[in-house]
Amino acid sequence: MTKEFFDIFNAEMNHIGVEERKVVHQKGYWHKAFHCWLYQMENGMLYILFQKRQQDKDTHPNLLDITAAGHLTAGEHPEDGIREVEEELGIQVQLDEMESVGVIPASYVSDSLIDNEFCYTYFYHFKKPLETIIPDPVELAGIYRVPFHQLKSLFNGSINSINIFGYEYKNSKLVSLQTVVERKDFVPHPDNYYKVIFDELIKINKVLSS
Repeated sequence: MTKEFFDIFNAEMNHIGVEERKVVHQKGYWHKAFHCWLYQMENGMLYILFQKRQQDKDTHPNLLDITAAGHLTAGEHPEDGIREVEEELGIQVQLDEMESVGVIPASYVSDSLIDNEFCYTYFYHFKKPLETIIPDPVELAGIYRVPFHQLKSLFNGSINSINIFGYEYKNSKLVSLQTVVERKDFVPHPDNYYKVIFDELIKINKVLSS
């Protein structure tokens, strides 16, 4: 397996060197990531698209996560991360079509890693049908869309579950599914991260609804 190397930073985002991925997550060095959230507007309702992570992922298997995301390796710039959208979702996106919300610091700690990321975060208005997305079966188990108003209620605890629709690989074929999910079915990004995402989606919803 080819080793990955990341640029590493201190908490003030000053570059302090280059280190192997495994060491970065062992020691909790800050590093850069690319995040792209896809959304749709249909019949006046805003939907957010989530990928479902594969069951063999070393972190957060089978959970719903950012539509397309990945680490930036040493020497890469945020725009290089656009490859994640094509590789994971099979769609072409240009940088000038995306809406940047800047860099969100996010930390996640488990028994096996310390993940401190500077997340270069973007939104993309996906105007084609959901079924035109062909998720990479190596990386993704499927793709789902979630009504934003229900997602907010789920995350603030006012409801316990929601029904979502999407496509998932079954016996190597994509099949349409409706399923019920709870808060625990989503990757546990820190609260400050989700707050920025939700605040931005509220703005997007107001613009598209006006």
